[in-house]
Amino acid sequence: FQQPIQMVKWYDEVIAGGVSGMTGVVVGHPFDTVKVLMQTNTIFKNPIDCFVKVIRRDGVRSLYNGIVPPLGFATIANAVCFFSYEFCLRAFFNKKSFETETEHRDQISIGQVYIAGCCAGFLQSFVCVPAEVIKCKQQAGKYRNVFDCIGKVVRSEGVLGLYRGVWVMASRDTLSYGVYFASYRGAKDNLQKAGMQELPSSVISGALAGSIAWASIYPLDTIKSAVQAAPEGSLQSRYASLSIARDILRRHGPAYFFRGFGACILRAAPVNAVIWPVYEETLRLLGETVLPF
Repeated sequence: FQQPIQMVKWYDEVIAGGVSGMTGVVVGHPFDTVKVLMQTNTIFKNPIDCFVKVIRRDGVRSLYNGIVPPLGFATIANAVCFFSYEFCLRAFFNKKSFETETEHRDQISIGQVYIAGCCAGFLQSFVCVPAEVIKCKQQAGKYRNVFDCIGKVVRSEGVLGLYRGVWVMASRDTLSYGVYFASYRGAKDNLQKAGMQELPSSVISGALAGSIAWASIYPLDTIKSAVQAAPEGSLQSRYASLSIARDILRRHGPAYFFRGFGACILRAAPVNAVIWPVYEETLRLLGETVLPF
């Protein structure tokens, strides 16, 4: 008699999500710095030009400017994301165990995965906003350290300044995480049906899912970066995101919304190729059964 396969315990989701999130930040932060600099400056021709000029001017360490906030928040954000995703899936079918992996796969549709991913993205975006604001400002401007940046933002705009761009970021994450989880589920299902082993299917599916998710919302990310990197006190309108979007379109044309896209994909593929195997292996080490999403 085979014991029913239990769904992952919430605290193991938190641990695995946190570990994988921190790993992803360490791997991808230099690419993220280039992406933000491309989105908020016109002095760089392309991502390679940006890499070279930044390293020549400020050294390799400057590519890790602003890493402390996302590294600190990555544990919480990824934990919230994976836990929220699991919680939403439970809500769909109100069942804590499955007799087989096939039953698990058959009872969860791609549509349900997409909706659960959207919910997870929406919730985790509110956790991440302060870290994103500080990260973007440090990457695009000159601050002595994290605390100097936080102090200047709070003195100029109050605590709510740390939540600048919250709605454009929530929109970005809601849409992209739905695409992210659904793409991962679809890609991994097809790769494993074709006979691919667990680890390579996780690596390839993660890279594809991350790239597709970012491609689906990149203009929103450009707007978000411009809003959050703007100097303190420069954006007073509650419709700042719309104002910046119109200004970008008027001054630079629609192509500007995709500045830094190459650096973004260069980051998304390796980061998410690492996040999923680390997440799944951590669950296994915690004694959980990793099931198809």
